[in-house]
Amino acid sequence: MEELEDNDVIPSLIEREESQIFECKQIQKKPSDVLPTLCAFANSDGGIFIYGLIDPAKAKGKERLAGISGVPDHSDELLRLIGKDFDPPLRDVTHFFLKIQNVSGNEDKLLLISIEPSKEVHSLRSGYTYLRQGKQNVHLTHRQSLQLQYEKGSISYESEEVKRATLNDLDASLIGTFLEFNKSAEIAEPLKFFSKNGLAVLKNGEYSLTNAAVLLFGNNPTVALHCKSGITIVHYYGIRRVPSEKPNFVRPPFTIEGPLIFQIKKAFQYVLENSAPIRLKGATFRRLKIPEYAFQEAITNAVIHRDYSIQNHIQIRLFDNRVEVESPGWFPGLVAPETILEDRFARNPIIERILKKMPEPPNLDIGEGVNRMFHEMDKKNLYLPLFYPRQYSPHAVRVVLYNEERISYWDSVQKYLEEKKKITNGEFRNITGLGTLEASEFLKKWVSQNLLEKKGKSKKGTYYQKPGFQLKEANVLERLL
Repeated sequence: MEELEDNDVIPSLIEREESQIFECKQIQKKPSDVLPTLCAFANSDGGIFIYGLIDPAKAKGKERLAGISGVPDHSDELLRLIGKDFDPPLRDVTHFFLKIQNVSGNEDKLLLISIEPSKEVHSLRSGYTYLRQGKQNVHLTHRQSLQLQYEKGSISYESEEVKRATLNDLDASLIGTFLEFNKSAEIAEPLKFFSKNGLAVLKNGEYSLTNAAVLLFGNNPTVALHCKSGITIVHYYGIRRVPSEKPNFVRPPFTIEGPLIFQIKKAFQYVLENSAPIRLKGATFRRLKIPEYAFQEAITNAVIHRDYSIQNHIQIRLFDNRVEVESPGWFPGLVAPETILEDRFARNPIIERILKKMPEPPNLDIGEGVNRMFHEMDKKNLYLPLFYPRQYSPHAVRVVLYNEERISYWDSVQKYLEEKKKITNGEFRNITGLGTLEASEFLKKWVSQNLLEKKGKSKKGTYYQKPGFQLKEANVLERLL
């Protein structure tokens, strides 16, 4: 049992409102009633629960410091339940007692429990599963719980067997080319090769294809799997969608279907040939500057890492100033936009591996593709790839590649944000020497591009930060305090 005495922490705690990663309750709250919060934290972004601190809606400041001495057995019971009432067991949980002087002026303690975000989906022994959304713990249905497991990668859609699909549903020519290229000894017995590579399951002498086999080699995976597994391309005139009776389409949206390798190649070819708007701009023409590698990597990543259990096609949207690629399902595992260059997690490792063994593989860089995509955009002096934070794109990974050279002041803003985490109009003017109106125009442009997020409730209190991004800390406790 660890006890801490930190008077610097207490002022921060008594001013803190309940949030996505923070909740507190009086000790009178039954321990079993606290478990949904801990479950929700583990299944979401992690969080801190404090026993003995009154809800901010019921008390203010030091009046919130009730302590746990009123019902000492409750804290012991809660710690006991944490160890036995979760399936699977919670792993990244720490707790300690913080010494305080309670509202009555007596020596007392608060119990702080820190829950790190988990790669698994946790349920209570009762069978209930919870997810944290803002200040609320949301009880998930069985279907929602299953979807969360797909999203985190704790269960694998690609490895599940397909009912009623046979070799006749696959592209024989593609299979033959693939096996010949890989010098397989099983060219005449592709199911044997499939079984060894996670593409088929052998039971009682019979083979069953997996979803991965149909996605990779199927004549039409969308039909065979009864799911939307293709790529829809929407090409717009201008830089924004115009919702009207006559949308601003260059051509009607269309969907590419078929084996995944064909989808990647056809989508890449369309972007390559059609995303360079040749529009007279003054005396110059504006052509595509985005490196080919960057949008090939964006498309390939979308196909490899998407959640195929979700009934949506990948979306590629082309505008005059950018290419957007949206892949169904949030980042797998614990990957997030702010850690995209550091963290790795393959939702579909079988698909990734087989695509890499194709005669012309689209994914040559092992684990370095995103880093190279950033590097290639930087070399061309373009804005770096923008991965939308979850609050803007909760059920999909969306990456935006801007076909625009970075405004020179942007690098100064980025560097300032790395140190200070936020910037005001005045601070922007100080580091660039710009006037108030000119600085405002730049900030407004970056907000419209979602490169910055405007915060603050008053004109004087306005500041800007990276949109929706959480700082990456060693643990959730540091992020909170």
